[in-house]
Amino acid sequence: MWIATAKGLYFSMQGQYKLQNINMLYSDKLLETAHIGALEMEGTIYLWVTAGRQIVRLHTNTGRTEKYALPAKVVSVQIGSK
Repeated sequence: MWIATAKGLYFSMQGQYKLQNINMLYSDKLLETAHIGALEMEGTIYLWVTAGRQIVRLHTNTGRTEKYALPAKVVSVQIGSK
């Protein structure tokens, strides 16, 4: 289970109740300390995370990240189909 907090990304292993910081699994410093605003799973491998002024795509098996800067101003957001 993944948990978004104002002080980084946390996780809990299946069957355990102890929360651990992402730095226990991966070395990405941004996800370790940033204000995490939202989480969205893509399939079973990728986790999309809003962290500070970036969107991060985390490969949950390898810890590899792809980072995308957010624009200074968001004009509109469309979720799903109409």
